[in-house]
Amino acid sequence: MGMWREAERLYQEALDTQTLLLGPEHATTLTTRGNLALALRNRVALAAAEAECRKMLAIRERVLGIEHKSTLTTRNNLAAVHRERGDHAAAEAEYRVLLAILRRVLGDDHPDTVQAREHVEGIVREHFQAVHGA
Repeated sequence: MGMWREAERLYQEALDTQTLLLGPEHATTLTTRGNLALALRNRVALAAAEAECRKMLAIRERVLGIEHKSTLTTRNNLAAVHRERGDHAAAEAEYRVLLAILRRVLGDDHPDTVQAREHVEGIVREHFQAVHGA
């Protein structure tokens, strides 16, 4: 955990500097925000990781659009954080939005679409098991 705590500190310092110098919507700033979210996720600071993913998703949707690869990756990461927090409903909602976009943009047979469909199926199964104890 110590390594991820140090990574978090360094990414936060870089993010603060980049936001000031480059702005919050700059590609480098967004990459650093993503790295910070990953460090938080890896040290199981999931509420903070979710907050960073939400910020990043809002910016990427506004700047790049909802169909951009980076935006879709961020949405997937947010869904994964919800899943790790045990928030099945939020995870399923994000995965379903992701799946709908991927179907429209890439088609049903694209590997990214197939993977998103598997995520939806997995979270539905996990939710069922959590509710019914199966």
